[in-house]
Amino acid sequence: MNVEKLNEFNSKNKFAMYCKLEITDAGDDYVTGRMPFEENYQNRYGSMHGGSVYAMADTIGGLLAANVSGHFVTTVDGHMSYLAPAMDTEYVYCKAKLLRAGNKLVYTDIKIYGDDDKLFCTGNFNYYNMRGLISESE
Repeated sequence: MNVEKLNEFNSKNKFAMYCKLEITDAGDDYVTGRMPFEENYQNRYGSMHGGSVYAMADTIGGLLAANVSGHFVTTVDGHMSYLAPAMDTEYVYCKAKLLRAGNKLVYTDIKIYGDDDKLFCTGNFNYYNMRGLISESE
């Protein structure tokens, strides 16, 4: 799927829409998205809440896994390393890169960063191929 189709697919995810998450770029082995740095997603210290960052990473990684496999996917597990507070940026960006796509599992590498490319977090997420074809649901 291209960026437009991924955003259309993502628009059916009410949580992603609440977070104002949008896809900005996509290729055969990656998907990039962004989320505005807004007060609703911040912790009491003024940085983006770790759960907000994790949710963005999981969503972008899941879109990559679905795009690569052509099937609906569900998260098997995810790991995040929080390197610096996500703050002082207009948007927080996420790039999910494909590590491996198997018959049942899709492995991704995640990077979270700000407007100035400052790295906030890294991680890995794995997704299970649910076998339901995305094209049959449209």
